[in-house]
Amino acid sequence: MMKKNSTLLDLFFYVAIPLIIWHFRDKIGLSDYLAMVISAGIGIIYGLYVFKKQKN
Repeated sequence: MMKKNSTLLDLFFYVAIPLIIWHFRDKIGLSDYLAMVISAGIGIIYGLYVFKKQKN
């Protein structure tokens, strides 16, 4: 069960959020560069969280 939740969260944080940010970047006033930085930052923070959680 945990693996299924993990996969869904991975898809959400690594795919869905960046696509949503990229799609709505003009409507919320973000440049292309800033949208990429925010998307990557979210993925990196989530990746670090998962790494720390699995390490414990």
